[in-house]
Amino acid sequence: MPVHLGFGNHDYDVRRVPREMSHRLFEAKFNAKPYSVVDYKGYKFIHLNNFLGSTQDHTSFDFNPNIGSLGEEQLHWFEAQLQQHKPTFVFIHYPLLQDKPTEFADYGLHPLLRKYQDTIQQVVSGHLHKWLDFAHTYGPRHYVMAATRYDPNAYMLMEVDTKRGTWRFMNSSLVEWSTHYSKPYHSA
Repeated sequence: MPVHLGFGNHDYDVRRVPREMSHRLFEAKFNAKPYSVVDYKGYKFIHLNNFLGSTQDHTSFDFNPNIGSLGEEQLHWFEAQLQQHKPTFVFIHYPLLQDKPTEFADYGLHPLLRKYQDTIQQVVSGHLHKWLDFAHTYGPRHYVMAATRYDPNAYMLMEVDTKRGTWRFMNSSLVEWSTHYSKPYHSA
């Protein structure tokens, strides 16, 4: 089955190595772009990249590698994807509380999430290595996923029914919220 990658904070060394080097390596080794979309049977699966904005540029006045930002080009691309009003799942490495809400006046990730919250089915992030449920704090439902580094059962199993237009998080009852752990999933 195809695998679609998203960039994480350990894929960059923003103080010493140009971001373009990471992009060239990911393109050569994994055929992966810095951010991307998969259109599948009327749904969109968007991988955003927290590491392309000013907070990740060591020459910028607001440089802070612990805060994600998308940059103007990616923000416009993201909005263009959302304007198609297809049911969309968004994947991003830093959780939304760790992203710069706005980057250009009142334009940024958080306002876009609220504007298109009826289109966005769910936002999934990582980085904290714990299961957290931010509910609708940022507009659409937002989960932070634990990491398989600590628990091999720390994954999300999703079922999307494109004919009915429904989806479900199949192993949510197995998640031990606010921890690194989940119970094993067994199919019925």
